Order: sequence, then structure tokens, then C-alpha cells
Amino acid sequence: MRLCITGGQRSSATPVGAHTSTAQAGSHSYGKKQKKKDLVSIMAAHGAPYVAQLSPNKWKIMAKGFQKALETEGPCFINTVSACTTEWKFDPKDTNSCNRFGN
Repeated sequence: MRLCITGGQRSSATPVGAHTSTAQAGSHSYGKKQKKKDLVSIMAAHGAPYVAQLSPNKWKIMAKGFQKALETEGPCFINTVSACTTEWKFDPKDTNSCNRFGN
């Protein structure tokens, strides 16, 4: 299992034009310039037996997805997407409400 937290930094999965701490948008730049990588499609193309993109605001679906991964033979990939309290500057208790906007 791997947990990735960027701390507001640009990553390969950050969308074009996003404002991050390492790719700031403003008068000098429109933000991240490169297209984001579709990690789920990349992992599926490499033959992972189970690939999913899940969000904590849909916790029942998320729980089923993790259970399926645990029951699957071979390497699995789950891309868990959640709103960023650091960069979006909202109270952490509102995370699931904010996740609904993006999913």
C-alpha cells in the first residue's frame, strides 16, 4: 500500500492550468503546463487485474472497491481522489462535502 500526499505540489496527475505551490497561476503563468497523466488508464493498459478510481465521499463504493482489490490475485491499483485541505483552505471536517463537487 502506498499513500501519496503532495502537500500542494504539482504532480503528474495535476490537471493543466492548476495552481499549486510549485506551478503557480497568475500574471506570469497560467499554472501547470503539461497534460495530466491518466493513471487509471495507464495501470489498466499495463494489465493490472483490478484498477479503480474511488473517493471517500462515496464510502460504500470505496469499501467495496478495497474489498475487491484484497480479493484479487496480483497487483491492484486504486487511485483515491480527495479534496486538498491544504491548498483549498477549508476545514478538514468538510472534506467529504467538498469531494462531492469533483466526483
